[in-house]
Order: sequence, then C-alpha cells, then structure tokens
Amino acid sequence: MKKTKQLILDSLQNEESCLKDLIVKIDDQQKAIEEKDESRVLEIIEEKNALM
Repeated sequence: MKKTKQLILDSLQNEESCLKDLIVKIDDQQKAIEEKDESRVLEIIEEKNALM
C-alpha cells in the first residue's frame, strides 16, 4: 500500500513539474508573439511539443 501511494505521489510530482515547464513555455511564447518574433514562437512550440 505504501509503495502504491509513493508511486502516485511521484507521478503527481512529475506531472506538476511538467505543467510548470509548460506554463513557462507558454509565457515565453506569449512574449515572443507580442514581440512579433516568429522564429522564436515556432521554436517554443517545438519545445512545448517535446514536453508533452
């Protein structure tokens, strides 16, 4: 039972980390869009896809 709970907690922590990384990438993407930096936007989209 303890191992199952620990596995669930570890999984949730990994998901949280991934979501935080995605939030950072989305924020970067928004800034690049505002700056009209098309190549950076495309680069960030690729980075986000790699996280998923």
